[in-house]
Amino acid sequence: MNLKDVLAKINKAETLTDEEKAYLSKFDYDAELNAAAAAARRKAEGERDALKTELDKLNAAAAEKAKADAEAKKASMTAAEKQAADFKALQAKVAQLEKDKAEEAKRAAALQREQDIVRLREKAGIQFAANIDPAITGSAFARAFDGLDDLTNEQEVALRIKRFKDANLGLIADNTGRGSGLGGSPAGDALAKNNPWAKETENITKQAEIELSNPSLAAELKAAAGYETA
Repeated sequence: MNLKDVLAKINKAETLTDEEKAYLSKFDYDAELNAAAAAARRKAEGERDALKTELDKLNAAAAEKAKADAEAKKASMTAAEKQAADFKALQAKVAQLEKDKAEEAKRAAALQREQDIVRLREKAGIQFAANIDPAITGSAFARAFDGLDDLTNEQEVALRIKRFKDANLGLIADNTGRGSGLGGSPAGDALAKNNPWAKETENITKQAEIELSNPSLAAELKAAAGYETA
């Protein structure tokens, strides 16, 4: 028994049997609709899977054909053509090896330069303030040698170290026992003459740098400039 046959009898005004009446009373339209939709979905998925299988077969056949064509082409090459192809492949390998070697040499040179700059700082007796991140101070010192390829040029190295010390007094630890180093050294004298808190040489950016890197030096410079502190 199915719904189509029962509906046909109703359309013809025929009398339904008790069994047909019971079938109609128990018929669940939503369930039948869902079942039909599920069947349609299964059918579509089956067709999709069949198409995918067919496509995979076609792709595999195409790949096999391409491989066979390449092998046939190679087989048809003359000895000279095969030699040329092998030589080209070898050239590509050599070029890659040379590139890798150059990059490794570049990394090694950069590491050697870092180590040389650290030795220059140690030789110059420069120690940075303990309250500042060593990565920051080390990077700042390394930048002092930007553009100088020959770190064995003692005259140029000495000049750059002096410039660094004069410009970065607040970064350098005081090991002289004379306080912050504001006086008694060329670097201290230079900073005192260019006091960022002094009216004539006021520099807000420099004030902030010194406040962060060396508060005690900042206090001395403020006092030297006539600032009143609480």
